Amino acid sequence: MAGSVIRNYTIEVDKINKKSVFSIYPYPVEVLTPNGWESIKEEFEELQEKKLDVNDTLTPDEEQMYQEYKQLADSFYENKIASTIILDTVDPTGIDIVGRDRVQHVLDAETREQIPFGREFAYVHGASNLSGTIILPYDDYSDVYVVSDADEDGVAELTYVKTKEETDGVRPYYEKIEGQTYIYVDHFSGGGGTQADPYIVSTEQDLDDVRKKPGAWYMQDRDIVMGSFQSGEGFTPIGNSSASLLFTGVYDGNGYSIKSLYMNQDRNYVGLFGYTRLATIRNLRLFDPSITNKKGYTGALIGCAYNTLIYNCNVISGVVEGQNGYVGGLIGYFYQDNSSYSGSSIINYSYNYKCSVRSADNIAGGLIGDVTRQSGGLSIAYCYSTGTVEDITLARERSNIGGFIGSSNIAAAITNCYWDIETSGVQTSAAGVGKSTSELKTASTFVNWDFAIYWYMSQDYNGGYPEHRQFIRYQNGTGKKEDPFIILTEFDLAQMRWFRNESYFKFEDDIKITQFQAEDGFYPIGFNLVGKESYFKGYVDGGGRCVANLFIYRPNDSFVSLFGYMMGGWIKNLDIIDCNVTGFHYTSALTGQVSKSTISNCHVDTFSYCKVTSTGSHGAGLVGQLTTDGIVEDCSVNVTVVGVSYTGVFAGYVTGNGIIRRCYASGKGESTGDYLGGFLGYGISSSIVEDCCTVAELNGKTVGGFGGNTATLTIRRCLALGKAFASSTWSGFIYTGSGVFSDNYFDKELYKNASSTGGSGLTTREMKFRGTYSNTAWNFDDIWIMDPKYNDGYPALRKLLPLDLPLLGFRNEFGKYYTDNAGERLRYLEFGTLVASQTSSPKPVWLQNNADFPVNQLKTWVDSATVAKGMEIDLSMSDTPFLPAQELAFNGTLARGSAEKFYVRIKSDIAVKTGGTFDLRAKASPM
Repeated sequence: MAGSVIRNYTIEVDKINKKSVFSIYPYPVEVLTPNGWESIKEEFEELQEKKLDVNDTLTPDEEQMYQEYKQLADSFYENKIASTIILDTVDPTGIDIVGRDRVQHVLDAETREQIPFGREFAYVHGASNLSGTIILPYDDYSDVYVVSDADEDGVAELTYVKTKEETDGVRPYYEKIEGQTYIYVDHFSGGGGTQADPYIVSTEQDLDDVRKKPGAWYMQDRDIVMGSFQSGEGFTPIGNSSASLLFTGVYDGNGYSIKSLYMNQDRNYVGLFGYTRLATIRNLRLFDPSITNKKGYTGALIGCAYNTLIYNCNVISGVVEGQNGYVGGLIGYFYQDNSSYSGSSIINYSYNYKCSVRSADNIAGGLIGDVTRQSGGLSIAYCYSTGTVEDITLARERSNIGGFIGSSNIAAAITNCYWDIETSGVQTSAAGVGKSTSELKTASTFVNWDFAIYWYMSQDYNGGYPEHRQFIRYQNGTGKKEDPFIILTEFDLAQMRWFRNESYFKFEDDIKITQFQAEDGFYPIGFNLVGKESYFKGYVDGGGRCVANLFIYRPNDSFVSLFGYMMGGWIKNLDIIDCNVTGFHYTSALTGQVSKSTISNCHVDTFSYCKVTSTGSHGAGLVGQLTTDGIVEDCSVNVTVVGVSYTGVFAGYVTGNGIIRRCYASGKGESTGDYLGGFLGYGISSSIVEDCCTVAELNGKTVGGFGGNTATLTIRRCLALGKAFASSTWSGFIYTGSGVFSDNYFDKELYKNASSTGGSGLTTREMKFRGTYSNTAWNFDDIWIMDPKYNDGYPALRKLLPLDLPLLGFRNEFGKYYTDNAGERLRYLEFGTLVASQTSSPKPVWLQNNADFPVNQLKTWVDSATVAKGMEIDLSMSDTPFLPAQELAFNGTLARGSAEKFYVRIKSDIAVKTGGTFDLRAKASPM
């Protein structure tokens, strides 16, 4: 299909929104020529119009062209009802769209479903792993359906699509708007079953279908309640001991649950997965299973796991019962043998909480029935069990009944694991350490357990036993585009690392990091986690908020930053204030590596102290490495960057078609090695830096006012305006390298006696003269501005102009104001969600004097007219004790640039149903 030379559609690639828009016609509109696809639509529409005009006549050449097009149109006419199809990709290569009559399995599917009449139908080839939107030209359809051939076996499935309301916004769904019908689909032909494109498991039927392709990759995208399979034998285990039916794939629960799994079997190897080999099961919770088996090898998750990896899985409540032994709360039989199949057996970060294990034969354990190793690597660590383990025979004479594991021939490989000797009713185990209930609700009991990253303990979760962090849901939001996770606290920020794949986030408060201020500090959000992707792919809207006081000390790790590795998604409107970050290569404050992602309107700023230290190469203020179509735009840094080599105050390394545009660097750059750049350390590989400026002060060995070293890099319309010192040599713009350079300048009075690779040296007066900058190259309407009050009179970037500060301004601890001088709101003093009749904790606010003179008689008060009914806003000079008042008067004189601190809290009465906003006012007398 993709080899066609005639198209009945046009393609417009929208790189900003990362979409390809296919506009569809019943007749040909493009032809393939040696120069690529060329449009014939407009040309022949003009001929058609002229042909129908009685007052006009086609020339002989035009008549011939018209007849040729008419013949072409007759030959390639297709009924295609979809007017537009929008695919979520910027690479439409290999995708083709044809009419229904050219796809036999569409006709067959309609026949099987007894569709009473033929429909016009646009069928998409080559987009099996893409989501998108189908726009139909009418809104009077009684039924809407799609047809797909997910497994490409020539037999298509016809699926009726429900309305958005009926699916609660879960794709696929449709809605009718202004005379058109919009169909929203996740995939046109389902997932691909690969690591990059796993099959998506959303329903009971999806789960049951996993057995059809036992070697594929799967990812669950929501909780599944097992309403079906609740009678007879119940759900049939996925995989058995038959070589062709073994589950050998990867199933990623993605932090979701399977609830009320029911199984009543009479076979060996019973569990959600009956028999696995060389498989991986991770990030999955089984809630309240009911599993009984008249034979052996029974567990809630897996009956028999052979050379299998299990990470971050658990079972909550329920019953697992087996009659013939090898029964475990999570796994019946865990087996390792490399004599026939290579691969390790590992269980990490898993548990049984309150799931009862019942056995009528030997060998049963709270988490695992039996662990056997013949050869190869086996490890079980950081796991626990609280479930009852019971011998259900009348004689109670069965052996190997263990609180954690029933039997094992390699107990030494089972480390840092525990069971509750009180709740299990069992005093012994083949491995693990037995503890009392109170001990297992105390963090210090768990030797070498990571409660900062993997585990969390609170009475709110698991009754006080450890809970794995990825199963702690956000208080607000679902992580979808229309309902993002809401970030309000330091805990919420840390949780982002567990919801790193395709989730949406929105900051609604400033975050001051207080917990991670020692040892390694904060663990980067995009760093490795056991059982999760080794990168962050999410969508983060900072909402103009800041992350303050970020401390990370990992001098031997590369890509150290708040977001370590980022591959896909975007981050926007987020600031980092007063960080102290230390790492090896590609260390920065915001992102260590940016690939296939966009960073926009993000800023690293200094209020008290902000420093990035790289013990290796390519250290930077904002992004360590920008690669593979990454984009950074409208961002700034004001930070001290200290590095060894290829250090840039803004970016360390740009490659892989990366783009940086409209960005600004200030602060300081220091380097003990070569190639220190005021903006960029190193740049290659057809990347672009445009419309950027640096005023950073530099001190290094070999120094470039703008960049350290470049090759095959395009730099245009950029400025170097800082001061510099080099112990060896320096350049006013690029220290050394090649590339495509145009319209770049540096102030040669600041970089005295400097060479001028990549940019032209001008005097300060010339640099501040509007006529210096070409009207054809420089855009002073939308991008740049020249005004003496900005950037000391040099050109300044319009989107990065400093805030016009209010004379008396309310700000937070890190210098972020709540309004500007015109009274426009910049942020809220956020109190989150309160329960009626609740009183919030006090929140600090600073009232700052930004006038050019000192003031006295300073007052602040609550504007009562702005307070919602049933709400009360109190002010206090202190938080402990909080002495409520509606107005505060500050004694003495407030010097220029000084601030007074006070506290604000909210109270509500029992009848309040909704919250609202309120205004604070302030006044003072000049001195």
